[in-house]
Amino acid sequence: MIAIVIAAILIIAALAVVFMTGLVGGQKTIVFYMATNVLSLDPMDAYDTASFIPIHNIYDTLVGYPGEDIGNYTGVLATTWTVSPDGLYYNFTLRRDVKFSNGNAFTAEDVKFSVDRILQMDSPDTGVAWILSQDVDETSVTIIDDYNVSFKLTFPYAGFLATIAQPFPLGIMDKEFTEDQYSTSDPFAHAYMYSHTMGTGPYMLESWEEQVQTVLVKNPNYWGGWAGDHVDKVIIKEIADVNTKVQALKSGDATIAEIPYGNIPDVQGDANIVIDPVMTFQLEMISMNTDEERADHEFMTNATVRRAFSFAFDYANTSSNFYAGYMDPVQGCIPNGMPFEAESQPSKAFTFNLNMASQLLNDSGYTLDIDDKRFNGTAMDIYVDEGDTERAQTASLFKTNLNRLGITVALHQVTSSILEGIRTSDNWDMYMTGWVIDYLDPDDYVLPIAVSANVGGGDYFNTGVNISALDDAAVAAAETTDPDDRADLYNTVWEELNEEPNMIFVGQTKYVCFYRSNLHGFMFNPVTWYNFYNYWLS
Repeated sequence: MIAIVIAAILIIAALAVVFMTGLVGGQKTIVFYMATNVLSLDPMDAYDTASFIPIHNIYDTLVGYPGEDIGNYTGVLATTWTVSPDGLYYNFTLRRDVKFSNGNAFTAEDVKFSVDRILQMDSPDTGVAWILSQDVDETSVTIIDDYNVSFKLTFPYAGFLATIAQPFPLGIMDKEFTEDQYSTSDPFAHAYMYSHTMGTGPYMLESWEEQVQTVLVKNPNYWGGWAGDHVDKVIIKEIADVNTKVQALKSGDATIAEIPYGNIPDVQGDANIVIDPVMTFQLEMISMNTDEERADHEFMTNATVRRAFSFAFDYANTSSNFYAGYMDPVQGCIPNGMPFEAESQPSKAFTFNLNMASQLLNDSGYTLDIDDKRFNGTAMDIYVDEGDTERAQTASLFKTNLNRLGITVALHQVTSSILEGIRTSDNWDMYMTGWVIDYLDPDDYVLPIAVSANVGGGDYFNTGVNISALDDAAVAAAETTDPDDRADLYNTVWEELNEEPNMIFVGQTKYVCFYRSNLHGFMFNPVTWYNFYNYWLS
């Protein structure tokens, strides 16, 4: 009997070691409980955050960021580079003795092949190729020799390095491996590379079970080496249920877990859990329809009315009540921490002020009628994704404050697909939305948010924004490399958008990381997110 008890104690102790150290099958393993689904493992067609996490750890880029530093570029597969005075030519010297995870050597051929595949395949499912194709075409890349390659841009785009510093879409692929999968029915191996990978990054794909989990193991050929402390394996589980994630983090089954703001109290105070709010470039916004060709709801075309709406939004209480205080105010469409944000956007144009909102509505001619209603009692429509709790709560508070101004609001909670259909139509007044970084340059926000559809890639949110002075300034800012000139031009964008807003900038959310205290070396770059190679377990 004593022997049985001792054996049981030893088993329990062994299990405790597994949970505390992350040892799974003798390997140091991170288990990440992720909230959303990995949709594709092809960096040249994937375009979602969940897919980005494994792809970023499998594929290398030419340049990147040193650790959490987003103020400088560092070489990854390129060691050095030069830029011509006119900003059109970038010459890269490539890292030698780099191998893909299958042992194939990396050379300039792989760089040119990767660029050509992006442009020729043209991301049929997501359209992510636009990030590269806006300033690179099929004649842009010239191979000088095995370890030197030149890019000639189609115009001197100031954001070029930012567009290639993360693997959407230029994660460098193995030319030989990928071309071997080309076929008449699948000319770019799109179907194959959707679920197979071949990169030079620290990890490689062991398995992917869609909507269940992705398993990464260390790439034995990784050029960065495996000296020092690293983990051998990363298991990314796709778990929607919040209670499951909370319990897994508490028990140690999960090393890292994605947990909603509202569930933070469930893990607060646990000495084994670290709660780490980190900066992201996630903007929360309310799109406003400015389209003058609409047959009804003409009040939405009035810039003074839209300014009033911007003063009617309760920014501070939205952050504290619905985002646990993890949402910061923003000055304009360029988020905090982005280059030129502070220089070009010196103050916040709109704060919560119902008196100001009322005065502006009166100035616009939309005064209260005999029933204390504006717009002749016409209901203004606000749409929100029914699956997004924080946005639904935000919209409800906004509705309350608009009601206080005499504005009738019809709040519609709809599915994601219906909301997307609304976005692409003109039959709406407002909808809750957001924008997440594609690459670290103001143009990535100014172009889709503030620039008109007259400019390629402009007005992604179909607001009908059309301010010629803003368009001219935004295009000029993207094409100049002089930092002072760029700041001045983006200041013009800020001033014009304050006068004729098409968005209410709700705020910039932090991403709250939850992980076990035995995870060390944790870093979170707001552009590249999780970098598992830097982490280790005790």
